[in-house]
Amino acid sequence: MLHYRSLEEAELALGRNLTLPEKLWYSYSAEKSDYILYNHNWLFMFFVLSLVPFPCVFFELFWFNNMEKFKLQPRIKRSFPELFKCYKDVAVNKFILVAGPLIAVSFPAFKWVGIRTSLPLPSKWEVISQLVVYFLIEDYTNYWIHRLLHSRWAYENIHYMHHEYNAPFGFAAPYAHWAEILILGIPTFLGPAMVPCHMITLWLWTFLRQAEAIDTHSGYNFPWSLTKFIPFYGGAEYHDYHHYVGRQSQSNFASVFTYCDYVYGTDKEYVYGRLQFSYGWYFTFVLGFVYLFLIYLQGFTPKQMVNPWKTYVKLSAVLMGSHGLTKGSLAFLNYPAQLMFKSTKVLSVMVMGAFIPGLRRIYPAHEYVSAILLVMGLILFTLADVQTSPNFSVIGVVMMEMLFCSTVVGLPFLIPPMLLTGELFKAWNSCSQHLYVYGVLFFEAMATFIGQVSVLSLIAIFGAATTAMVTTARKAVTLLLSYLIFTKPLTEQHGTGLLLLAIGITLKLLPVDSKPAYKRVISNDRSSSSTTNEKIGNSSSTIEEMRIRSEIEEEKTPLV
Repeated sequence: MLHYRSLEEAELALGRNLTLPEKLWYSYSAEKSDYILYNHNWLFMFFVLSLVPFPCVFFELFWFNNMEKFKLQPRIKRSFPELFKCYKDVAVNKFILVAGPLIAVSFPAFKWVGIRTSLPLPSKWEVISQLVVYFLIEDYTNYWIHRLLHSRWAYENIHYMHHEYNAPFGFAAPYAHWAEILILGIPTFLGPAMVPCHMITLWLWTFLRQAEAIDTHSGYNFPWSLTKFIPFYGGAEYHDYHHYVGRQSQSNFASVFTYCDYVYGTDKEYVYGRLQFSYGWYFTFVLGFVYLFLIYLQGFTPKQMVNPWKTYVKLSAVLMGSHGLTKGSLAFLNYPAQLMFKSTKVLSVMVMGAFIPGLRRIYPAHEYVSAILLVMGLILFTLADVQTSPNFSVIGVVMMEMLFCSTVVGLPFLIPPMLLTGELFKAWNSCSQHLYVYGVLFFEAMATFIGQVSVLSLIAIFGAATTAMVTTARKAVTLLLSYLIFTKPLTEQHGTGLLLLAIGITLKLLPVDSKPAYKRVISNDRSSSSTTNEKIGNSSSTIEEMRIRSEIEEEKTPLV
């Protein structure tokens, strides 16, 4: 309620003439309490739910044949009774019984944080900047709450209802358990609570947030949609994959934008699964430019090189081949299986480290047992994935075996495979239609770059085998927690494989006997002549002992 008795009094208080929007606002709100104005949010929510999905509902019922090419899951066509049942359930059970009371009782909190109804009205730039902040805050907090809702307990008791429709449509956007509506109300109202605004801005935020939710659940991907011009906007195609996978979905958790999925790595199953982007060489090619940019930012110049160009060319071939095969394998393996195959590079590190001249390292027997257990655990884990995951192929296993070889031998090619297979042009066309893939690669490159720098530091301090074992342990623990917390099918075979991995890692952590391997004891009661003869006779044995001791000390000595 405004505290002015007339327009003239409002203009006198502001020291200027009121604009047309301000005059309209005064005419509408002068006699209404702030509580009534705040409860308009419920009316906007109901209005959006009833009218915004209408075009897609019309296409579904009366113009399906003409619009089928834009439908993301064209094999599923909704009937009128099914659509009306969902609308009635949402309107009555969700909006009237849950959202309405929630808005009614939350007014004191919003009044306390500073939501105002007075004049002057905010400028357009103030409104736009606040809405951008609200979307960013909502998207980030919603991402983490959504991931928690996919934990085993939360999904089975709360979030399962929202996934009853594997092919979503507009009315299904707010179709959820009452507890989920209350929980997800927190991200929606957190932005205005942190950055207070005018009541009109709050109305506009409510309208846009509900319209955005309906758009991402529409089930249609229209090429003329204006949202395609919004950077990092997910849209219907992005979120539809999350519903399509259903209970097993561990991808595309973001509600509005996609940067959280990029940063936290929950987009890979979508990029390699739904889009079928098996362009391993092209992706590696793009990542290489990002690496060069990051190295440039670090201030590195060719003058700092300590090895000849020939050495760097060989190393580049190895790294580029490894990255290309890793990304290409995701077209045939699911991400956990690929991760576990990649982790077994510790075997190639140990074997080649024991036999290659100039790199020779001596490993205790229990470390070889540890490596064998890693292999056995990997085999059991992979065989379990054959039964529980549709994204598994022997081709992917072969590609990962080539990855092991590339770790040691190297693959001196990157552009030739793209040209010979035609991947360069196919990848360019596909990625041009899905530009956010480059955002995925950029964030992945930054994370990978930091990881590689850290791993190289660990290798310099602790050695290659120990570093490989540590990274393998980290990945195994991450996978185990993922299967325990989230709704992935964890079979007994998965558990046995991970148990063998854990035993192998434990063996690696066993302390090594630090006692000298060889010790000569010379008796004091022998004559000097016999001592001299003994030294001369055993001089070759002493040299051999010193050589072995030197090798043992070399193994224990850090590279820096």
